Amino acid sequence: AEHEAAAGSSSTGIDGRVHQNQLQRPSGDETTDTETGSDDDDDDDDIDDIDLSDKDWRSFRAKLVMSEPEGEEDSSADAPTSTGEAFLEIEDDLDGIGAVFASKPSTIEGSTAGDNDDDDILRSSTEKTLCPTKFTPLDPDQWAYDSGKVIEQGAIILGGVEQDFGFGLRQQYFHKSVILVLDHDESQFTKGIILNKPSDRYLDDDINAGVRWRVWFGGDVQGLDTIMPDIICLHSLKHPAVEEVSVSVMKDIQWTTFENAKKLVKAKAAKSSDFWVFAGYAGWGPQQLMGELDRKSWYMCATDSQTLLKELARQSADADPLDAGLDVWELLMNMIGRGETADECSGDFDDLMLKEWSRKNLLSEEDKVGGNAKDFLAKASALATGEAVMEGSLLRASPTDRSPFLLSKQDLHKSIILVISDDEHLTVGVMLNRPVTRGIELDITDKATRERKAVKIPLRFGGEYAVKGQEMMLWLHCSSKLRAAK
Repeated sequence: AEHEAAAGSSSTGIDGRVHQNQLQRPSGDETTDTETGSDDDDDDDDIDDIDLSDKDWRSFRAKLVMSEPEGEEDSSADAPTSTGEAFLEIEDDLDGIGAVFASKPSTIEGSTAGDNDDDDILRSSTEKTLCPTKFTPLDPDQWAYDSGKVIEQGAIILGGVEQDFGFGLRQQYFHKSVILVLDHDESQFTKGIILNKPSDRYLDDDINAGVRWRVWFGGDVQGLDTIMPDIICLHSLKHPAVEEVSVSVMKDIQWTTFENAKKLVKAKAAKSSDFWVFAGYAGWGPQQLMGELDRKSWYMCATDSQTLLKELARQSADADPLDAGLDVWELLMNMIGRGETADECSGDFDDLMLKEWSRKNLLSEEDKVGGNAKDFLAKASALATGEAVMEGSLLRASPTDRSPFLLSKQDLHKSIILVISDDEHLTVGVMLNRPVTRGIELDITDKATRERKAVKIPLRFGGEYAVKGQEMMLWLHCSSKLRAAK
């Protein structure tokens, strides 16, 4: 808390301006208010605001967080000087970041080793800063760390892989996703967009002739295929006209609406390639995200804007939608010290299901491979020995080229279906290879001996439908007596 106060941040963000008395301590030759008899109100009126809007306070906080050894608590209350306060004492270092990158422990002008205990404390703190243990730097300006359960605008949510039930069979797009928090209000709503799901789909422009916009999958709420899609455009532009119609998320990253982006291109204030267009978003209600963090469905990550911008640019240039953005997730997992966890689940079932989802949802229509159930039945008929599908035919689901039943109707995947009825209106079949754990218990009486005994008949899942006017239970047998019975 002391570090954040010194840096000018708060739990809800910073507006880039702090008072001078937060950054500088009075020197010994300055007189106090009591000595001069001046009024406190007059002094407050004379304090000028220092504009730090171009400084990345997240970077400063990151260096402080990552300098703390793992497993240690904050400094005790009676310590003479906190780490954050010591950094801010350096002359002409208004944002405190210069001290963090100092090349020598003793960076305060005029101090020498052994002067007093305060110097030892500062020297120890600075040495820890120069040897952070919680992140893997890619270059001097890139950083990331595990932020625990801190949810705020500009934070990154990484798809978790340690929960009891993952995203392999449902909501595959959340598996190993990288989500940027656009807005967070703990008592109302949290909104974010997925950054690692580029697609091969494009949006037409009704204002700029011939311009097309590549669209990314941003989330499952108000997506591209809904009646009222929510489309936002992420960018890092500095043009005054762009900033006027944009909302800042973090340093160098802003967003605006699709309509605004088109108008900016029309006005020559930007190019379409300056924006990343996201359709849809991910949303959480009050306390919902915190509950999911408790269940290890997600990991919270803090990182710098340049890391995100570099990954967005790389994905725009050469990313294959079928790769499902897994490399972006793995990069950040390694940067926050969770590389071993990422390696353990690489290429697992959930990864394969995510790639199937990507194949279906991120490719353009002409690039898609596979088909629906009708295509499958047509292929099955063509692969038969020339006979048409009829009563008694056996159908094998999931052809050898690619199964169409991985994301939906998964009960049909690799199923064996017996056709029991076929006419010009309807074909009815039952799956033979879907046994269930429970059975039907019957009390049977032997006509000859009058003895009663309990018999358990195994059940199988035959399909999701029932034939209207008939019992839901269908009995298959090979008994000649039952066949002859009426």
